[in-house]
Amino acid sequence: SAWRRSFLQLVFGLCIALALYNVSSILPQLEQGRFNHPSGVCVSANDVFFIADEGNRRIKAINSTGQYLGQIPTKVVGETEFWHLSMRPFAVTLDWEGHLWVIGQKDSATVSSRFAITRYATDGKYLGKLSVSFENPKDIAVNMDRKYVIVLDGCDVRMFSLDGKVVHLIKGADFGWSNPQHITVSKKG
Repeated sequence: SAWRRSFLQLVFGLCIALALYNVSSILPQLEQGRFNHPSGVCVSANDVFFIADEGNRRIKAINSTGQYLGQIPTKVVGETEFWHLSMRPFAVTLDWEGHLWVIGQKDSATVSSRFAITRYATDGKYLGKLSVSFENPKDIAVNMDRKYVIVLDGCDVRMFSLDGKVVHLIKGADFGWSNPQHITVSKKG
């Protein structure tokens, strides 16, 4: 009776532990196909699609047939003393070295800027961030020749060097732009 109760509790506990283990090992596979507000996409030279999955705080990689290749959790390193902030990515582009530039909204309102630009290797390694601030960023692109990062911020286009300095600013109001949503760069820059 006491022995039997202890034995049943042990068996019951093991069943729960195994069930939790199996569920937790399956969850990443179930999540692979689910987007939660996909909002930006870029395509590599070898036909890998990198999709900004804002609600899941990641960049998802798939091939041209839709097969899941992996994911990159989006985080901002160095914003707080003890932990990395996650961010909700909404735009992504590839640069001259095949690295991803991602722009997104940080999850914490206690940091100095609500938005961040981060850089990742396509295998998910965090490579750094640009320390700049924005009012209303919408899209990101890169100039391959000059190695500049370009952000559509509200109606303005801001071009940054890799150290975060603005090297060029196009005021959208000067051209009658009222609500541009996307930006791209030609081969000529």
